[in-house]
Amino acid sequence: MVIREGYKRTEAGVIPEDWECMKIGKIADICMCKRIFSEQTGENFEIPFYKIGTFGKKADTYIPRKLFEEYRRKYSYPKEGDVLLSASGTLGRTVVFDGKDAYFQDSNIVWLDINKDILCNQFLNHFYKVIKWASWEGTTISRLYNGIIRDTYVVVPPMDEQKEIADALSDADHLISSLKKLIAKKKAVRQGAMQELLTGKRRLPGFSGEWETRPLEDYCTLITKQTGFDYTSYIKPALVKQKLLNTLPMIQTINFSGRKVSFDTDYFIPENVAAQFPGIILETKCVLFSIVGASVGNIGLYPGGRAFCGGAIGITRFKDESDVEWVFYYMNSSGGQQQIQYVTKGGAQATLTIADIRKFSIPTPGKREREEIVSVLSAMDAEIQKLEQKLEKYRQIRQGMMQELLTGKIRLV
Repeated sequence: MVIREGYKRTEAGVIPEDWECMKIGKIADICMCKRIFSEQTGENFEIPFYKIGTFGKKADTYIPRKLFEEYRRKYSYPKEGDVLLSASGTLGRTVVFDGKDAYFQDSNIVWLDINKDILCNQFLNHFYKVIKWASWEGTTISRLYNGIIRDTYVVVPPMDEQKEIADALSDADHLISSLKKLIAKKKAVRQGAMQELLTGKRRLPGFSGEWETRPLEDYCTLITKQTGFDYTSYIKPALVKQKLLNTLPMIQTINFSGRKVSFDTDYFIPENVAAQFPGIILETKCVLFSIVGASVGNIGLYPGGRAFCGGAIGITRFKDESDVEWVFYYMNSSGGQQQIQYVTKGGAQATLTIADIRKFSIPTPGKREREEIVSVLSAMDAEIQKLEQKLEKYRQIRQGMMQELLTGKIRLV
């Protein structure tokens, strides 16, 4: 590989000639809080205690303020701006410490006390996000021991360029964060609208009169699923892992969530085998129910198109396709989800039966009111989908920025 003029090859890759490449152990000390034992924590104390499972999220347990003040005074404690690093579990996740009172699990969450004359905290935080810790030096690891962290190479641009890079990436982060908050707000508004409109608590202008309640089976021509016998005897032996001529994608529970349905599936089935099971060939718009395991309660809106339905999915075919979205929205509302939770069987795996699905109670206004309510909710969904698409574009742009800026392919000064 020819290295272009003004660049050099280092242990961290090709970088500008005026950048340095150093082991983090040469410019930073690795620190951790004094150990906290489980009996010292609880829900009624004052200071958030962050563990691997809550690092970068919301703490679920706390320690007494008196103990916190004592440990912060006697032992190592991060300063505002220090880079906190997850050494296990969420391997390599970083957070810049905001200085608010908090405590961190020893050895699992460490921080880097860096030489600030050489390296900027914010730059290091962004640089660590591009390191593939799980395959460090070609070896699969499950923990970042101090020796691994110290031996990690970091690129070191001039300080003014570090700050410019960090500011540019932080601006991108803030934009992404703001958009995520907006999406969360829009989803909360949509959920509130579902709760009111799908139960008749709030009526759209021009509508009045009583609603009736109908079992889901009244809406449907067929409610069914794949049988275990059919899967073992005929379907499983015929499955292939790539799309071939005259095959159908097999939709599994991992392939749908709400309105999102992926046809890029793990398995495909020959058309001639699928034809033996017409009840579980998907063609028209319908509602899919996850009926086994942790995904019970996941309701999918299948948009149409030929596919084959895998196991652990309940299929509902409708007499009138215009009712599909009404049922989809209701079963995703709090009322629909409560019905699912009420009838779900326990045991080793949660299970929802086809008989249960048939009997789900669906509040039913007149057809035109159903259509108007669906139109309102669909417009909300469309707005959220556009925002989510924009978010994904921003994430891709940010990822590209990181690759270009943190390697010096694009210079800001």
